[in-house]
Amino acid sequence: MEQQQQPEHTTATTTTFSTTSLTIFATSTITTPTPTTTTTTTTTTTTTKTTTYTTTTTTSTTTTTTITTTTTTTTTTTNTNTTTTTTTTATATATTTSSSTTTILLLLLLLLLLLLLLLLLVLLLLLLLLLLLLLLLLLLLLLLLLQLLLQQLLLLLLLLPLLLLLLLLLLLLLLLLLLLLLLLRLLLLLLLLLLLLLLLLLLLLLLLLLLLLLLLLLLRLLLLLLLLLLLLLLLLLLLFQYYCYYFDNNNKICYCYYYY
Repeated sequence: MEQQQQPEHTTATTTTFSTTSLTIFATSTITTPTPTTTTTTTTTTTTTKTTTYTTTTTTSTTTTTTITTTTTTTTTTTNTNTTTTTTTTATATATTTSSSTTTILLLLLLLLLLLLLLLLLVLLLLLLLLLLLLLLLLLLLLLLLLQLLLQQLLLLLLLLPLLLLLLLLLLLLLLLLLLLLLLLRLLLLLLLLLLLLLLLLLLLLLLLLLLLLLLLLLLRLLLLLLLLLLLLLLLLLLLFQYYCYYFDNNNKICYCYYYY
């Protein structure tokens, strides 16, 4: 509730008539009193504005505006002999009611929202159905896989004795191969030992040969020395025979050409 009151306006008008002297025939003076009129005007204006907002549950907005205008006019006329007071009161009341109702629009909006919600629910249901279908397909695939696995397991169980026999045979073969490998290793070791012995023998033979060569060289050297000695002796003998023709063994005297 809003109330607005305008200030009061008071207007006062005062008219004064002065005394007028008239000269008649220039012999007498008549003094006529001039009446004095006093006019008082009082204007009172009262404006009352009332605004009412009413909101209902149907989202209908009603606006009521009430304007009350009160005008009071007071006229006072005062003469010397007569006083007249006139009071005029004018009251004007204006009531404006404006009502705007949006119920239909809101209902339409609510219907649209409901339709949208229904569409969303239908879409969600479709998605749920698709998901259920996918889950069912996955379950079927899993069941098929399980069936295949079970069949394979059954086949494996049936083939287990054969597989065990094969495994045993393979183990025996592996053992035989291991034995053969061990034998081969032993043979190789023996061969290596033999080769080492042969090498040692060869080395010994080489050493012996070297020794023999050395001995031969030494013998050759000795022979050469002997030959040289023999040659020297021969030379000495020749010289002796050349210089000495007689040698006395008792006296150890050699008779040479020099003594001639």
